Amino acid sequence: DCIACAVDELIDKYNQNIQNQDQYQKLLDYTKTNINETVIDIAKQVESILTLHYNINKKLKGRVDLSLAFALSDIKKQLSNLVYKGFVADSGYKRLADVYRYLLAIEKRIEKLMGNVTKDRQSMNIIEEVENQYEKWVNSLPQIVRSKDSVINIRWMIQELRVNLFAQQLGTPYPISPKRVKQQIELVKSEL
Repeated sequence: DCIACAVDELIDKYNQNIQNQDQYQKLLDYTKTNINETVIDIAKQVESILTLHYNINKKLKGRVDLSLAFALSDIKKQLSNLVYKGFVADSGYKRLADVYRYLLAIEKRIEKLMGNVTKDRQSMNIIEEVENQYEKWVNSLPQIVRSKDSVINIRWMIQELRVNLFAQQLGTPYPISPKRVKQQIELVKSEL
């Protein structure tokens, strides 16, 4: 998974349209030259992600207070959407730091959860509404369209919305709100 992610990143960095065997050979040489250091960088990030993921899962084990059941179920669903077999290449090199930040946001959410279940539930309702709209729309799309960057980026916007709602102190790279996510869905719909 780390190697596949590294190859994708190096091809992306190379940023040339390959038209013939000579250009392909240059890309291959570039990739061979840089693959080891790129894989090591990715592996270090993945180690941090998996360690944090493991620690979060430890916190979720044990007896659950019924008032926390919905929140913990949502957290488990989010975790399974972030870290799964193949998540490294699927997320891509540029998103690995974000995945780590999303996990940090989950950790912050768990810390705050005990103190304010009502606020967490309100935030969760907002996320549910946006996710349901996104999933309904994505499920209506042909498979080939679902893999377009513009469609996938909305999934990442929803993760940023989660950070904004549950762990605002971590910050987001751009302003985010449910309205902005819904507007982006409508924009991408009109472009497809």
